[in-house]
Amino acid sequence: MVYNNFGSTKPSNTLNKTKNIKASSKIEEAKDDYFFEVFGLKLYFDDILIICLIFFLYKEEVNDEYLFMALILLLLS
Repeated sequence: MVYNNFGSTKPSNTLNKTKNIKASSKIEEAKDDYFFEVFGLKLYFDDILIICLIFFLYKEEVNDEYLFMALILLLLS
């Protein structure tokens, strides 16, 4: 049993269920918060930012292979 400030009791499993419902609804809202969709591929803002960074570094002829590899792995994860 969990006691609140008013002296009434509430079963702890009911309290946990309401917290889980609120948490899962926030997660679902975050999952549907994509920035752009192309052919069913949902791109989020951070994905677009990484793609633009890779393109900019390529155009500036930066020759750091490990940087490109790290950015591509970050994009895939």
